[in-house]
Amino acid sequence: MATRDDFWVKVYNNSKTNDHMSDEMSIKLANSIWQASQTLNRIKDGKKRLQIVKVKPISSSSETVSVSTVVLCKALTLSGNKCKFKAADGCDGFCKKHRIIS
Repeated sequence: MATRDDFWVKVYNNSKTNDHMSDEMSIKLANSIWQASQTLNRIKDGKKRLQIVKVKPISSSSETVSVSTVVLCKALTLSGNKCKFKAADGCDGFCKKHRIIS
């Protein structure tokens, strides 16, 4: 059951001005509107607590990132594009698919 505070009484009195609404229906309407307003207030309070906080970016001098260098195959495909496979060791810069067999 809804707590009968000032807002509830205001809604109840506004609904009583309607001649077509019974006393029971006015109470139900006031209860449901009061409950909806309480839910809306809870949602707004929750959003206030979840504010976005900006953080400072990490300076690049304090932390080093290791970047591995991958050597790609030197061959061209039949369509004329550069081969995107990794070059194999001992194949003179070619992948295993395009290695030169002697």
